[in-house]
Amino acid sequence: MGMLLRASNGNFILDRACRRRLVRAALTALIVAGFADTAVCQGALSKQLAPLGRREKIRFFWTQWRHFNAGGVSDEQLMASLAKVGANVFADGGFRPKRARLAHAHGIHYFCGFVTAKLREPAREIKSRLAVDKGGKTCPQRFADYVAAGGDPHKPWGSWGEGKEAYVPCPLLRDPWDRAVLDQTIQHAREGLIDGLHVDLEPYGAYGFDQPGAMLCILRQLFRAVHQDRESAGRRRAARGSIRMARAARPPERVSRTPA
Repeated sequence: MGMLLRASNGNFILDRACRRRLVRAALTALIVAGFADTAVCQGALSKQLAPLGRREKIRFFWTQWRHFNAGGVSDEQLMASLAKVGANVFADGGFRPKRARLAHAHGIHYFCGFVTAKLREPAREIKSRLAVDKGGKTCPQRFADYVAAGGDPHKPWGSWGEGKEAYVPCPLLRDPWDRAVLDQTIQHAREGLIDGLHVDLEPYGAYGFDQPGAMLCILRQLFRAVHQDRESAGRRRAARGSIRMARAARPPERVSRTPA
C-alpha cells in the first residue's frame, strides 16, 4: 500500500509505492487512451495522401509562419512553394482549417500545433491539482514569494508568471489535456482536417518552473522509482534463474540402501 505524506508547507508528497502506481496509471491513461484514440482516427484522414514515411522520407517544415504572412506571402503561395521544395509535413502554430485544406490540396500532411503552456488556463478553470517543484512548492506559491520579495509581477518572460501566477497543473493529470487539446484534436482528425499533432514544450511565462527534470521533481522521482523497480525485478529474475541453473547442474544424490 502507498500513502500520501504532507510536507510542512501543506503540499502532498507521494511515497515510493504510491508514486509507482500513480505513474503507471496516469501515463497509461494519458498516452495510451488519449493518443491512441487519435491514432484510431487516422484511417479516415486525407485518404488521397500516401501514408507518411511509407514511400519516402519525412520532410518536416515548422517555423513561425506568421512572419511569411506579415511579409506579404499568402497561405496559397506558401503551400505551393513548400510543395515545390519537397515538403510533406506542414506543422502549424495552432489549427487553421484553411491551411489544412491547402496543405492537403498540395499533397502535404497537416499537423496542428499545441503549446503545453496552454494547459494552464483550462487547468485553472477545473481547479486541477497543481504541479510541485523539487522544493515542495507550486508555481503560484513561487510567484507569491517572488512578488513578496520585491519582484516585478509583470516582468516579460517571467519565471513563475506574467501579470499573474502561472497555474501549472500536475503533468500526469489527463483532464487538462482532454480539455485543452485532445478533445478538439480528435474531432478535427475525424473530420479529416489534421494528420498529426506538433507539441511545443517551451514553458512560456514560467521559465523557472514549468520544465521537467531538475525543476519538477515529481517527474524525476516517478520515473526513477519505476526504473529502480524494474532494475530490482530484473535482479530478482536473474537470481531465480541462477538458482534454477545451479539446481539443474547439480549431480543427482545417491541413495544408499541397506540390504534387508
